[in-house]
Amino acid sequence: MQILFDISILRHKIECVFVCILLMEISAQIYQMNIISDIRHRFARTIIITKIKNSRNSSKEIKFRAILPDTAFITSFVMKIGDKNYTAYLKDTEEAKLIYKQALDQSTAAGTIELDVRDSRNFFISVNLEQRSEAVFYLTYEELLQRKNGFYEHILNLCADQPVANLQVQVNIVETKKITQLKVPPLRLGSGIEKEDTKLNPNAKIKITKDTSALVKFNLNTKFQRMLQKRNRIKGLLGQVVMQYDIERNTDNGEIIMKNGYFVHFFSPTKLDPIPKHVVFVLESATVNLWKEAMIKIMDYLHNFDVFSLVQIKSNAKVIDINDDNSSVRYPFKSKNYKSRKENIDLEEYLFPKAYLANPDNTRKSKSAILNIKKDDTYDVDIYNALKVGLYLVELERKEKRKDNITRQPLMLLLSAGLHTGSSISTDGIVYEITKFNGGLRRTPIITLSFGKLANKSFLQQLALRNFGFSKQIYDATDDVSLQIEDFYKQISSPLLVQITFNYHSYATNLTKIEHPIYFNGSELIVCGSCRQSLLCVPKYSVCGRGEMNGVCLRLQGESIKQSQQEQELESIVNIERLWAFLKISQSLEEEQIMDDKGREEIRKKIVDLALKYSFVTPYTSLVVVKPNRKKTVYSIDKVNLYEEEKGRKTRPRETPLHKKGPVFLKKTLLSPYTHSWKSASENIGEIEKIQPFNVVESLPWLETILKNDTVLQLPTGNYQLGLNVTLKNGMACQRTPLNSTGHCSLLHACPRMYSYLESLYMYNMYFCVLQKKYAGVCCPD
Repeated sequence: MQILFDISILRHKIECVFVCILLMEISAQIYQMNIISDIRHRFARTIIITKIKNSRNSSKEIKFRAILPDTAFITSFVMKIGDKNYTAYLKDTEEAKLIYKQALDQSTAAGTIELDVRDSRNFFISVNLEQRSEAVFYLTYEELLQRKNGFYEHILNLCADQPVANLQVQVNIVETKKITQLKVPPLRLGSGIEKEDTKLNPNAKIKITKDTSALVKFNLNTKFQRMLQKRNRIKGLLGQVVMQYDIERNTDNGEIIMKNGYFVHFFSPTKLDPIPKHVVFVLESATVNLWKEAMIKIMDYLHNFDVFSLVQIKSNAKVIDINDDNSSVRYPFKSKNYKSRKENIDLEEYLFPKAYLANPDNTRKSKSAILNIKKDDTYDVDIYNALKVGLYLVELERKEKRKDNITRQPLMLLLSAGLHTGSSISTDGIVYEITKFNGGLRRTPIITLSFGKLANKSFLQQLALRNFGFSKQIYDATDDVSLQIEDFYKQISSPLLVQITFNYHSYATNLTKIEHPIYFNGSELIVCGSCRQSLLCVPKYSVCGRGEMNGVCLRLQGESIKQSQQEQELESIVNIERLWAFLKISQSLEEEQIMDDKGREEIRKKIVDLALKYSFVTPYTSLVVVKPNRKKTVYSIDKVNLYEEEKGRKTRPRETPLHKKGPVFLKKTLLSPYTHSWKSASENIGEIEKIQPFNVVESLPWLETILKNDTVLQLPTGNYQLGLNVTLKNGMACQRTPLNSTGHCSLLHACPRMYSYLESLYMYNMYFCVLQKKYAGVCCPD
């Protein structure tokens, strides 16, 4: 197979979904690609529909790839080969591998979809496409958009090895607050944060349907795609569609939305002054060529009342004196070979340079000092002592009696590949010792930036998470490394609150993370939970933290939210229970990294239970898709109800990907809610053999309120049968589907991929249709 560009390089560049179809020859043609995003209250659901035809007189293997961000979960994968649909379903990782092996033993094409903890951004499927036939891939994922630098950014990557005749992108936005900003920057080439080029403007059509909702459409014709090919110098399509928006914020107390007993609290105060800070930059000499340009620019982002320190990582730690480099102080000492000497020298024996006020003169001198740092590959890299010295500098600054009498928030920024070789201590030992040392007057959030494919990301992430911070990967296979670092520093340049705690009434339970070490201007904190009183939710809450004036407590005495008063409005609100599960799993995966073995096992079980219930693939759950051979049908694959099967079960999945060869191989993905119980991979409505019915009521709980005798739906327009044990021929064509595409009227149990959209009776009525004048149907996308 001929690959026209290097996907392994691109994989290290992107921070967004990257969809790519690689074909054996041009005879396997991508003739349509539709990407549709539905964003409701920052929670985005995106479906990618890719249609391919094999025009040859022989079969061909085609490969479908997608690379996803760490923050996204694929929620559904369906492939339609010929006139048959094959829907992936969810199992815990070990069971998924067993099913996969059994299918291979029976000569049945199969695959699993799972997350590899070492590389969580790769999705792959290979399918054998028969002669003169077509295949359609439906890939759906969800993500919670993060607010950075004052706006939410939604990114969709376009990738194919050929121009696509019908390529359309559509983004729907629904918020409860007024949309104040909405823009579509020019298309980004590759995946870099390069400067905008007006020639790459995708000519998006933006329609503000209400103050609180909008519709954005792109129609990228083949002429525009060929222009991208020329700019990228590749034979194919490669680019990023970017959309940025923000909403009105009329209170610093935040916004609470409640639905069906669950609530989400968005908190993003803007009327607070930035906290003066002491920034300790810990800079690794071995990677200086990657960060030097960015650091020169970052020094200009320091505020007038900020102070800073520069610590260089070499074979020892060097605290830079910006006035005279010869006066810089090295710890433990200047000797190049100090391993055989006493290493634990008392820090108090050293006279380190004080932190420098960020005035114009000191800023100029710091830039000169940074420019003089040379790449150093000849010495060991002593990360441990550099961190230890950095925290000690924080303690010294807090003891310092400055004339301005300003209390400053310390912040440590470590720029490193994380490859510690400078002393006998291990990386686990560094995490333990630094976490223990980081307390009292030295207490400081540590934020780490990792560089390169060989970076020890696990070590840097654990170091940050255990020390009130977070980690960020910088992709050095591009020419925009400096822009990545600069853009990231902008996000953390203005802390507004530290040591934040959310407090709610006692009947608010199942809360996600309520304590946060730091809040930066232009970002957002989110808390979800449930209520023991279904109609009353969070009438009182408070958010407390330390701000510029040393103490801030924002309180709100609010009236109870009654769903009956907002019924029509609430119908358009996102599934908050699902948002809660998404956030709970994401935070639990982070928490797991800093737990001991016993705590890690307990939290993994919670992750598995939530993932199985809400159909998310984590490092401990997988999807399975099985394509039958000629003698076997796919209906026999899933014999039991997953909800009962997984109750109380302990799982300990391996942390390795499944590498098996076969006509179908899938890796790293998620599934839509409720589809894992589907007993058939076929959604074709033609006359087929009778199968065990899908449990529609379990998948759509709201049906119980209108269901009579377990078989009849009592709707405003009349009574209609569910037809659970019925198989009908193709229904009439219909125009209204969630994908804004044509569809056909189908029985509910025959179209499980619609379930994630049918969150209420109100939503069902939007896509309701009737079959043979007596069966309740739904407009199922073609």
